[in-house]
Amino acid sequence: MGSGRIHKFPESLTAFEAALRLDPPNTEAQYGKAVALEATGSNEEAAKSYRLVLRNQPADVRALLGLACTSGALGQHLDSAYFVNRPEERSVRDQIVSSLRASQ
Repeated sequence: MGSGRIHKFPESLTAFEAALRLDPPNTEAQYGKAVALEATGSNEEAAKSYRLVLRNQPADVRALLGLACTSGALGQHLDSAYFVNRPEERSVRDQIVSSLRASQ
């Protein structure tokens, strides 16, 4: 990742927040906000945003993995393990892992 991309996360965060003011249930904007927050080290706020995505889309694997990572970074390892190992997500996670292994 080039250093130019890292510096764009605060700008991205501002854009995602503006999008959410116009369309609060926009889960793509909420997910983008979570990623930008996580990238800037705001793990608590990122976790809140990932949870908002999951409230509307409980099977969103990206948000589940993001929440697991931010929970782990916050020292909430039991929460992290729970979100990654939810029964309804195991098959999706297993498919992702299998396709990643197959591409190596």
